[in-house]
Amino acid sequence: MTSLFSRAIGPLAATAWIGLSGCGLLGPEQHDFVVQIDSVGGPSIISGSSSSQQFFYGSLGPDGCYQFKEFRMTRVATGADISVIGVHTTGQNCTQAPVSLQGQPLTITPPSTTPFIMRIHQRDGTILTKALQSE
Repeated sequence: MTSLFSRAIGPLAATAWIGLSGCGLLGPEQHDFVVQIDSVGGPSIISGSSSSQQFFYGSLGPDGCYQFKEFRMTRVATGADISVIGVHTTGQNCTQAPVSLQGQPLTITPPSTTPFIMRIHQRDGTILTKALQSE
């Protein structure tokens, strides 16, 4: 037979645990997101079988809790689908300065077609494109 104390405290403790874990109070939580890219720099003409570095610029977030995580790239017959992924960490102290990508490099291996179309998927659902030509 359970005591009145355990029947009253058990649900309260479970509710508190769920509430604390959901707010990140038990430690930092990370959430991935697609970064909105403003522009892509780098050469548009690639010679022969050379790789090319492309540089990505855009806003990550309003404070230091936002960071660049990775590029996710899928090669297709006519180019590549690219998503720039950031991570937002909650439940920690962060700098208050806005964070941005300031030329985050991505190496593109020699394109198999010309033009090689980079399709950069944006947070707002649009697609930014850049064509690379081989010479």
